[in-house]
Amino acid sequence: MSRWEQFEVWTISAAGRQWVGSFADLDVAAAMARSHKERILLLRVVYDYSKRLEEEVIMEIGLPRAS
Repeated sequence: MSRWEQFEVWTISAAGRQWVGSFADLDVAAAMARSHKERILLLRVVYDYSKRLEEEVIMEIGLPRAS
């Protein structure tokens, strides 16, 4: 299996991104993303072996409100 995809959950802060977890199933990843109170990114990521080829933002939760 050289090419594969997974769904990754990341928190976003002023310091940058921090990895929360990766999941094979989108529904599980989305449930995990919704359970956090921080600003969250849910990404679909495609790898070729260990090289990251593609990254697509599926969902972004917790955006700050405009003043």
